[in-house]
Amino acid sequence: MQYGDPTEALQSINKALAIDPNLGDAYAVRAVAKYLLGERQASDADFDRTLRLNANSFLAYIYRGFIKVVAGNKQAGFADMEKAIAISPKNGIGYSMRGQAYAIGGDYARAISEYNRALQVKPNYDSAYANRGITYMQQQNFKQGLADVEKALKLNPNNETAYQGRAIYYINRKDFRRSLADATRASQINGAAPESYLLQGVSHVGLGNRDRAKIALQKAAQLYEKRGNRGKEYQDTLVLLKLLS
Repeated sequence: MQYGDPTEALQSINKALAIDPNLGDAYAVRAVAKYLLGERQASDADFDRTLRLNANSFLAYIYRGFIKVVAGNKQAGFADMEKAIAISPKNGIGYSMRGQAYAIGGDYARAISEYNRALQVKPNYDSAYANRGITYMQQQNFKQGLADVEKALKLNPNNETAYQGRAIYYINRKDFRRSLADATRASQINGAAPESYLLQGVSHVGLGNRDRAKIALQKAAQLYEKRGNRGKEYQDTLVLLKLLS
């Protein structure tokens, strides 16, 4: 799952469930895989099944909550994430994902506060550094943002979010060759992340590669649609495609 292969993840999870059908959190992970594959109803059903088996499943609440926020149902999504954090208050994943949820809504100050809490409970948490770095850049604090994504890459050289963040930094500096290299590296690590293709598209535009830009942006749009994510980044992708048509 972490390397952007939900199909392979689904096969592994199904094998685990064939051995133990009561492995509750496996349904929560399968729910995420099905969501990434565009199977929304099947995903919801697996989250419900997880919670029937384990009413205190941290994974079910945190992932279901995040997906709800992405889909635009913020009230229910944040309620689920609050339950997850109450179940496991020392789990950095909960704070980091809630930070991402706040960032999606443009509440960058709260997002950074959540990433700080994640790093308090898990000081070497590369994902929290990577996401905090991107959020700093969204606040135009590119110096701090770069420091965070570089820290994430030192902790985990395969963190695709950190490469995305560094690509954003290079785009801001109009160094499109370096931004393209980082965005491409991010998509090689996780081919299911639309953000990487959006950044590739922007980089190709900067380099004057219109045809390559359109291919990358079309891929980004498809992945955003598959996830049910029609937020700002998806709209930005469509605007760029329209300008290139």
